[in-house]
Amino acid sequence: MKWTTAFTLLCCITFAGCSSIGPVEKDVSAEFNVVPQFQTYDQGKVAFYEQGEGEKSVVFMHGIPTYSYLWRNVMSEIANDKIKAVAFDLPGYGLSDAPKSGDYSYESLYSISAQWLDARPEERFTLVVTDLGSLIGLQWAMKNPHRVEAIVLLEAAFMPADDFLSEATFIQKRMFSMMKYNWISNYMMLNKPRMQSMALDMFTSRKITKQEKQHYLKPYESKDKREVLRYGPGPASMIKSFKRIDGRGLAATMDRNALALTQSDIPILLLKADPGALVRKAAIDYAKENLKKLTIKDIGAGIHFVAEDQPTAIAAAISDWLMASPNEQANHTSE
Repeated sequence: MKWTTAFTLLCCITFAGCSSIGPVEKDVSAEFNVVPQFQTYDQGKVAFYEQGEGEKSVVFMHGIPTYSYLWRNVMSEIANDKIKAVAFDLPGYGLSDAPKSGDYSYESLYSISAQWLDARPEERFTLVVTDLGSLIGLQWAMKNPHRVEAIVLLEAAFMPADDFLSEATFIQKRMFSMMKYNWISNYMMLNKPRMQSMALDMFTSRKITKQEKQHYLKPYESKDKREVLRYGPGPASMIKSFKRIDGRGLAATMDRNALALTQSDIPILLLKADPGALVRKAAIDYAKENLKKLTIKDIGAGIHFVAEDQPTAIAAAISDWLMASPNEQANHTSE
């Protein structure tokens, strides 16, 4: 058996238990007709998208290996005369430039993202975060609580690093271990966008259409654009990133974010998908025990790219929660 076939089989086994139970939304649109805008910084331009004219602003932050296209249907559902929906492509992702310095470290991506968040014209706004976007968004939110009206967690990393890793299965850990080898990572992420395509298929409950797949992969047609996936925070650097060295890396960031969240008074909405990938029973139990102003909302079937499975349910849950009174927001759970 070729190693490529063996690796693909390992990935399938790894996530076979993540198949969702229950219906997903039908007739999900592949179109994303919002005209991108750009803000330029020393390290390059950042692409962002805005819909709606409302006084309340909701900023959506994507994760690996997607870009703001992930949020297209949630944004179109939630944007109206009361809510403005905003999303931006993380540095190197989507239409945003890769750092000119060639530094794809978490700290570099955070620094550029923080510049964009700092410059938002709104005095306060809500953050909706997932995956890598949750690490960056939560770090910024904990440093700038006066700018954050609320936080929405969707397939987000909010536990301490050791708790987060303890929930990974043996096979998942083995896959991360395999990805540390350059020849495997180069084959899967750099030479062609194999991992991106595989991840979209495995982590979405419904079948991603050919048109949607083309939208997702188009920004990464060139090898240069795929460098952020290969050298940035993600599967290829997971093992190394979880080593705490001088307070740097993903593990140290997750630990700091988790501690700050336990002390935060910012209202938090945790959206729960069934079965989920990052947020499952242990993460939900942790949130109930450690987060103060917490509401939990079940949004139906989904694995990791839940915005592809339940965009209307996500938009409705966020909108209803934001429009509720502070006392109603404080309800501990609505599962």
